[in-house]
Amino acid sequence: MKLSILLFCLGFLSVLGSCKQDKVVPLMENCNVLVSYQESIEPLILNSCGTSGCHAVGGTLPVLTNYNQISVNSQNILVRMQLDPTNVQLMPFGGPKLADSIIQNFECWIEQGTLDN
Repeated sequence: MKLSILLFCLGFLSVLGSCKQDKVVPLMENCNVLVSYQESIEPLILNSCGTSGCHAVGGTLPVLTNYNQISVNSQNILVRMQLDPTNVQLMPFGGPKLADSIIQNFECWIEQGTLDN
């Protein structure tokens, strides 16, 4: 009886794991191209997150207008970018899901140490 419960649990966990893996896109070539904050990350955040005052000064959301604010919040930003598009908390709010390549680029920037370059 215990063995069958254990096998059931292991099978169930493997199904959950495989579902999650189906949604995860592997990082671009293991992030071997250095991502530039000034050329890639800053314009992405300022154009996608700072619009309509969402993450600008004076709002209730975290302010994302400079390197320090963006780098400190980078993990949370990434999580919000990766959410299912049917989730109302998807960022950018009210917009379409960002392209996987943009999300991967942001993830690589984090993996590379959120450089201010």
